[in-house]
Amino acid sequence: MLERCLKRAETGGGSNDTADVIKNRVQEFVKNSVEVKDFYSDLNKVHTIDATVGVSEVYEQTKNALLP
Repeated sequence: MLERCLKRAETGGGSNDTADVIKNRVQEFVKNSVEVKDFYSDLNKVHTIDATVGVSEVYEQTKNALLP
């Protein structure tokens, strides 16, 4: 992910898109998101989607997680 973000920074990102800044952003996101995820997990409202598969499979997983 870091490589992808650094590549994006080369083509249009801000001057502060360095490896250290990106790592800090990710750490802050994780730190601030875990509590929310845990809250909704306890309510059985979190679904894990495997995004490493093809687009159509991600779509099917997402559709199955969101539709009754």
